[in-house]
Amino acid sequence: MQQLAGWASSLITSAVTILTDKSPYKKLAAALAIVPVMYNIITALNKLRKAEPALQSHLGLTFYNAFNDNVLYYGKTAPGHCDRILIAVSLDPHHTQEADFEIPLWEWDLPDDQALECEDLVHGARWVWQGKIQHLRLTPDAPYAIWRVRPAREI
Repeated sequence: MQQLAGWASSLITSAVTILTDKSPYKKLAAALAIVPVMYNIITALNKLRKAEPALQSHLGLTFYNAFNDNVLYYGKTAPGHCDRILIAVSLDPHHTQEADFEIPLWEWDLPDDQALECEDLVHGARWVWQGKIQHLRLTPDAPYAIWRVRPAREI
């Protein structure tokens, strides 16, 4: 999944080349180069979707505050689960976007200074978020983040 970020950047670069290059052969070559990149990204995201009940339905969708208009930040929860999937996506594929954002501690009736365990579902890392306000950085090579979070006391 770590290669997804590089593939996303390659996909964007190839798409721009296709749209701006006047040579039909170069356009075809660029279009064909995108296919394996897109396939790998879609395969990895579908694998994640199949593994996460919250991502298998349109239900349980909630939008949250990210303090940058170029970052879309939302969460999904499957019925009967205590964990939540949080997703942040850059709406600007050409520039790095940073934002403070609110983790939804109130969804578990927790005070603003409590902790959530976080698992990065794209890169496999784990850590604890302490407090309601966190910071993220999305780059053209890594334009999205997908996390599984749950209260630290329930782990």
